[in-house]
Amino acid sequence: MDATPNELLVERIAKRKRQNVQRVQRCRKRKQAGARCVRIEVVDWAEALDAFIKIGVLAEDQRTNDRAIEAAIAQLCRAGFRAVEARQKASA
Repeated sequence: MDATPNELLVERIAKRKRQNVQRVQRCRKRKQAGARCVRIEVVDWAEALDAFIKIGVLAEDQRTNDRAIEAAIAQLCRAGFRAVEARQKASA
C-alpha cells in the first residue's frame, strides 16, 4: 500500500531532523578534537588552484574536487603550523 502524502511529509521531516542531529554531532566532535570549520573568501580562485597544483598539494585532475581542495588547504595549514613550531623551538 502506498503512503499518503501526509505520511511522506512526516517521513521527510523525520529524516531531515536525523540529518540535523548527525550534523550537530559531527560539529561537536570536531570542536572537542580542537578542529574548527571556517569560511574563507578566495578572490583569485583559479590562480590559487594553479598555485596548489604547482607546489604539489593538489593534482591537476582534482581542481574541481571540493574534498581534494579542502585536503590541500588543510595540508598547507599543517605545514604552516609545523614551520611556526620549528621556528619557536629554534629560537628557544
